[in-house]
Amino acid sequence: MKTYGSNFSRILPVGYSPNKAIAWWLLFFCFTGCHPTLPAQQSPAGRFLWETEATAERFYTDKLQQLYLVTATGELIKYDAAGREVFRYNNNRLGRLGQVDATNPFNLLLYYPDFLQVIVLDRTLSEVATLNLFDLGYVQVQALGLSSDNQIWVYDEQRFRLSKISPEGQVQQESSDLSLQLEHPPRPSFLLERRQTVFLVDPERGVYLFDIFGQPLQTIELRGLSRVQVHGDYLWYAQEGRLFSYHLPSGKVQEMPLPAEAGAAGQIQVQKDRLYVLQDHKVRVLALTQ
Repeated sequence: MKTYGSNFSRILPVGYSPNKAIAWWLLFFCFTGCHPTLPAQQSPAGRFLWETEATAERFYTDKLQQLYLVTATGELIKYDAAGREVFRYNNNRLGRLGQVDATNPFNLLLYYPDFLQVIVLDRTLSEVATLNLFDLGYVQVQALGLSSDNQIWVYDEQRFRLSKISPEGQVQQESSDLSLQLEHPPRPSFLLERRQTVFLVDPERGVYLFDIFGQPLQTIELRGLSRVQVHGDYLWYAQEGRLFSYHLPSGKVQEMPLPAEAGAAGQIQVQKDRLYVLQDHKVRVLALTQ
């Protein structure tokens, strides 16, 4: 398995001229492979759209630009793309809400690690399925996520295996013991499937990549991360209020300029032409404008 470090060199397309500060955001609209770089003094403009009324501990977004806010008490609040609160879900019997996977806006995956409980919600945040991992023999799971075919990826930290199971708990695919294949098997806090690849984020070791059969591909040595996003060939992550992109084919890392309106953000996510930032326990949504 390959291990890659981070390369902080800039990526400049041939003939590139930074006429508009917003130019680099075209990446979200076309994914053509161009990755324009702005001079350090330039930043895209951000037009304020809306802000959540409820206070947030963290948040998630989906491809429809909807927002899922998690409060300090573990309540999940859904906002539509226009900023209207539409649905709420709360389950105070299962402890901490550890993870929300909004890959499929119509099939939301929630995970409560204290009780090893998985809950699937529909678009109205109504329960449609539950799954207890302890009943399936799992005793130590911190990271799981939705697969592209609406199955569930689970990383078993006790057995060092990455498994894909059905919502009914049947094993569809499982790796061999990763402690026999990797010098340092992952201890992930976050899992995501994109582009036929499973990404496991280990805050101490970096980002582990696996194929859809659970076989290790490479490790990206980006440490200290809690979550990532993947859009096309780019892995996006935030550190200390700054936004970076990692070009998966080349290993190039680039800091992306943020609009001044983003301020001191505790969490940052991007969806198409929108920027979502967590500031003072409120989520602010900005439209990136020219």
